[in-house]
Amino acid sequence: MKGETWYAYLAGLFDGEGSLHISFHLGRAYGKEYLDVKPVVQLSFAYSEEKEKLLKELYNEFGGSFGVGDRNDKGKLRKVVWWRLSELESVEKFLKSTLPYLRIKKKSAELMLKAIEIMKLHHHSSAPRSLEFFLELAKISDELSSLGRYRGNRKWTYKKVKKFLEEHQDIYVNPKRKCVTREIVAQILELRKQGLSYGKIAKKLGISKSTVARVIQVAEGRYDGKAINIKAYLHELQPQDGTETILDLEVYP
Repeated sequence: MKGETWYAYLAGLFDGEGSLHISFHLGRAYGKEYLDVKPVVQLSFAYSEEKEKLLKELYNEFGGSFGVGDRNDKGKLRKVVWWRLSELESVEKFLKSTLPYLRIKKKSAELMLKAIEIMKLHHHSSAPRSLEFFLELAKISDELSSLGRYRGNRKWTYKKVKKFLEEHQDIYVNPKRKCVTREIVAQILELRKQGLSYGKIAKKLGISKSTVARVIQVAEGRYDGKAINIKAYLHELQPQDGTETILDLEVYP
């Protein structure tokens, strides 16, 4: 476990080079388009081995995505190293860990934690998300934008979200989701073993492709979220006689 000094150092870097925003985006599941929302924190630097090592530590501690690449900066390409986090519980963990040491972005972090509490009310529910749910988050998103340097794609300002949802009154209702059961997990693994793609498995079982991907990633140990139920089902499906698993993979207990 990291100590206070590490989190204080991390907070200082995030104060200077980090950003956080609420991402609104359109998704599609079961042939229906819907509006989704998630928190995002990110940190990037001009490339150096030291910064790459640091962001790898962040990736190992909190998950997310991490990479090295070229970025266009006023017509010139420069090499950067970046880390991005958007999984709800992981963003919450990161912000709560650094909040006591933040200075410049302390208010922004507090606003994001407020938004996360709102998101958590609907995160594991298939109940309809109300207009008020999205507008409250859009209002916080505008506040975050005014406080920080992040401007990003401001397509989803409060006014634009409100106008969009008023014109598409059925789009902010969550598509009905099929509950992930032990049987569905077993079917996903078996179909994957047969060589089917994520999309074909999703179509065959009547579930979303993201659900298929999540089950496979958990089975392979590549998922950075909790996925407690899926891990429990995988443990139940793990042979008790020492033979290989359904996917011939080492599955989390």
